Formats: sequence, C-alpha cells, structure tokens
Amino acid sequence: EAGEEGLLVIPKEIDGKPVVHLGDFPDDSTSILGNNPWVKAVQIQNPGEGLAVELRKKVFSWTALESIIIDSDVVLQGNALPEQFAYGSTALTSVQLPDSITLIKKEAFRNCTSLTSVNMPAELVEIGPNAFRSAPLTGMEIVLSEKVTKVGYAAFYSCGGLASVTALNKDCVFEVGGGMWDGHPFVATSCVFKGYTGSTLETFCAEQTLSERFVALDPMEDIATAQTV
Repeated sequence: EAGEEGLLVIPKEIDGKPVVHLGDFPDDSTSILGNNPWVKAVQIQNPGEGLAVELRKKVFSWTALESIIIDSDVVLQGNALPEQFAYGSTALTSVQLPDSITLIKKEAFRNCTSLTSVNMPAELVEIGPNAFRSAPLTGMEIVLSEKVTKVGYAAFYSCGGLASVTALNKDCVFEVGGGMWDGHPFVATSCVFKGYTGSTLETFCAEQTLSERFVALDPMEDIATAQTV
C-alpha cells in the first residue's frame, strides 16, 4: 500500500529477510506494480551492508509512477539498471539514481514521455541503445564524465527538449546502427554538443552533418562531471 501522496517505500526486509530482489516474472512480461493507479512514487532502500539489489527487466514498466527514487547507498546487482526498467511509464517525471550505477541498459526509459529530470550517475560507463528514446528531457544539460565510454544507438532518439550534451571523454563511442528506425544516438533532437577538438564527438558530429551544433570545449575549463536537472 502507498503512503502519503502515493509514496510506496520498498521495505528493507520482510519477515526478517532482506529485500534484495524485485520483479520475479518468468516471462519478464509485466512490472511489480502493473497499472496500479494509487502508487505515484516508489523508493528503494539499501537492504543492508554488503547486499546488492537485483532488479529484473521491466520491474517498473507501464506503471502510473511519477517518481522513482533509488537511495544513494543502494548497490544494484552488476551495478546496472535493467533493460526496460521503466519502459512506457508515461506519467514518470523524475528519477533519482545512485552514483554506483555503471550501466543503463537498453530501453530503460524508452517511451517515458513525461520524463524531464534524471541524473547521470558519477560512475556511469555506458548508456544502452534506446535508453531514453522519446523521453523529452526538457531543459536538461547532460554531462557525460570521462568514465563514459559508449552511448548506444538511438539512446536519446526524439528527446525533443534536451538542451545539450557534453562529453568529457575524448574517445567516447557514439554508436550508429540498429534498424531502420534507430540510427545514431541523437536522431530527432536539436541539442548542442560540447566536446574537445579532435574528439570522437567532433568526428561524430561531422559524419552526421551536425557540425553546426558542435561547440569546442576549452581543455583548461573546469567542468562538473555530472549534473542533475
């Protein structure tokens, strides 16, 4: 049951056993909330020192959630946000992720058509294909730290409100591929790209006829490695 303002706090333990596994459906076809209209926000807590939480595919997909909070001291199994984590949760507006996450798997936030606030974890290494596809991300200025080595194809496809993307890793791979409706990570966006001269981002912009939107960074400029909007 959800508490005040529809907040559902996942308990740290049930009957004395730590809650370390969410979403256990053999066919991965549904979320743990389904279309429950009463739960508007969910919070995942750290179940205990040394314990990792396993989140299954589609754990919060197709829900009425407006907010998801994973506490900063939570460690996810494999340090990865699962595939289709909140796929199709069209009311979702904000997400708070722990810095320990290194991988956002494919389609994690695809078709979250109200999402405007999400942080890039400090330890993030890779963003999977279609991860934020069709999420507006209105006004967000995303900074990809030096640790980010790959952005999958169509990762930010049709993120119409995205303001800018800054890549601090000169060798970050921007994948181009997928099917006929996929393409490069920033199809159907109008964002500004900020990166270093001679970087893979500059090359990517040139190859995708986006050079007019590329802004060269001053190598001496002190830039924050992550930003939450």
